[in-house]
Amino acid sequence: WTAQASYDQLSPAQIINHHVQACPELDGHEIYIRHGSCQVKGPSDLNSEGEFSKVDDIEDLSQYAIRDICGFISKNLFSLPSLEVHWDFSSARLRPLPSENYAEAIRLGLEKKVCTNFKEQQYIPACDLEVFLDVSVARNLLDQDASVNMSHFETARFLRKVQTFPARKLLVLCVFSRFNLDELKHLIDHGFNDETRPQPSTTCGDKECTAKYAQLRNNIHTFFPRNIKKGQKRHMLTTQEVVPLQHPPCEERELGQGAYGVVTQVIIDRSHYSFPGDPDCRFALKTFASNDLATAAFLSEVSMLDVLTPHGHDHIAGHITAWSQADQHFILYPKAAHNLRSYMTDVEPPALRQPVMMWFFKQLGGLADAIDHVHRIKDGSEDGAVIEGCHHDIKPENILVFERVPNKDPTFKIADFGAGHFYAGPNDDKRSKQYSKTGGTETYFAPDWERHGNVSKSFDMWALGCVFLELHLWLFRFHWDDGAGFSTKRAEFSGADPRNSEDRFWVKTKAGYVLKPAVERVLEELEAKCNK
Repeated sequence: WTAQASYDQLSPAQIINHHVQACPELDGHEIYIRHGSCQVKGPSDLNSEGEFSKVDDIEDLSQYAIRDICGFISKNLFSLPSLEVHWDFSSARLRPLPSENYAEAIRLGLEKKVCTNFKEQQYIPACDLEVFLDVSVARNLLDQDASVNMSHFETARFLRKVQTFPARKLLVLCVFSRFNLDELKHLIDHGFNDETRPQPSTTCGDKECTAKYAQLRNNIHTFFPRNIKKGQKRHMLTTQEVVPLQHPPCEERELGQGAYGVVTQVIIDRSHYSFPGDPDCRFALKTFASNDLATAAFLSEVSMLDVLTPHGHDHIAGHITAWSQADQHFILYPKAAHNLRSYMTDVEPPALRQPVMMWFFKQLGGLADAIDHVHRIKDGSEDGAVIEGCHHDIKPENILVFERVPNKDPTFKIADFGAGHFYAGPNDDKRSKQYSKTGGTETYFAPDWERHGNVSKSFDMWALGCVFLELHLWLFRFHWDDGAGFSTKRAEFSGADPRNSEDRFWVKTKAGYVLKPAVERVLEELEAKCNK
């Protein structure tokens, strides 16, 4: 495995030759790599997987594989690793049949590569478009286009300009729009290329040319979709711009709904993002409703994420990007395997062994530290100023569960900061800022919300304690004899105040605020179990 030649059997060229020989229908097609990746894995019982490495050719593969295997062996001396390689191929017919017009054959080939994004907008993935940008395609198009009246020398010079200006995408955009290539020359003479494209305000002295500009603009975003980049900046997009996110086929789209919008799962073609990870992974797209309340919730969540992004934490779910388009607003996140509520409902708790308990308390400690991080972020300035914040909506639904191996030692991360607040204060300010308004779910509201009408950091700590209690009940497989759940038992408690029908963890009595009997009972039983 240390010799680069050992990886030749995995060469894309060999795989392509094998498939061409086995599939006669591929004759005359150009087969190309859309993208590739490799990953080093340990035995299934080791729970050890390396990071995915993006590879473009056999040289990349051999270098990354040797590096990643070395890294695995340094951590697992007595385990045998395996190497998993993924090549994604596609094909395009760049050599037309004798009876076909070359430009029309290329246009039809481009049409076959058109995808539809989550907003029903069309685009061609960059990795599929690249094969049509080869110089041989441009040369054949120019040679067979009678509208281009140039000498051999002028044609060669124009071809070089198309390749270096560059106007390669503009060339195939003209073909896709059924333009003759003399119109491409006219565009280049006006200074347009792949970077400087006709805008809505672009006009020309020739009325026919201006009309063609408008026709071209209808297809521009099909050839120039945006790339997805990680960052805290919120992007403002025009209505026509295309974000290359698709709903995965044959899979459930919706992941959840909230008061202000819906979360759906999406995929991104590997050629439109460069951050690491599984090339087949899914992402979670949060789409906000088109109304004033939802817009305010979006702006609040983005402002919280703007503060959190430069100060990352292992147990806080960061976002990838956010954007607004017309009256719609979006935030893109990594997709989790579960939220904590569905995890406790759908996943059987593991046996109580020492490694499990170590994992469990590591997750509780991580969540507590994440809230502490939100409550007092040091901004790194010389005067030691801090940014004080609150989440104000801690609940199992807002804690995400990320897995490397299904149902094995996942990581819990706090998410959904739409109800939160940040404010900057001096480093010697020991007071916790009070807020008169809060969002969230009343189940996890602390008594001070009703007692004082204001909430602060302690509001988060109470809610986190409630979540910790529910997690312990899940781990210890706690249940009532009559089959009722913990929430039902809390809601069934009857008291003088009719509001006690809520499933909060506390109740107001004449003596003050106290835990509900169901909460007292499970705390006593948990303590007894732990003492055993």
